[in-house]
Amino acid sequence: MFLGDNLIEHELKSFLDRFLEKQLDALILLRPVENPSAFGVAKVDADGRVLALVEKPKNPPSNLALVGIYYFSPYIHEAIAQIQPSARGELEITDAIQKLIDLDRPVDSRVIKGWWLDTGKRMTCSVPIKLCWMPRW
Repeated sequence: MFLGDNLIEHELKSFLDRFLEKQLDALILLRPVENPSAFGVAKVDADGRVLALVEKPKNPPSNLALVGIYYFSPYIHEAIAQIQPSARGELEITDAIQKLIDLDRPVDSRVIKGWWLDTGKRMTCSVPIKLCWMPRW
């Protein structure tokens, strides 16, 4: 699942390879940020196993923001069936991933390198246009 308001520099094949090799139920991509309270944030162990997800926390457990790129096994549908709509009246992807964690299903993470743009943020709206016109030599 690749949320449409995200652009990244990093290629994705290595993440897919890890997801398949480790037979995970979810693999989430993360990026260190200076303002983690503005994002969904992951708490991970030293091996990258996801321990918890928190959406826009006042006291973030880390500076690792959810990038909005996820790999899922079909088990995600069982997790979704077990969650309730949020205060916004929607089924939240972070709640579904947290349900996988709560059920002790294998959920791993990887930190991306290179640039990441959340084009849903006002400050980054014009940056993708500039990147598209940058010479690549």
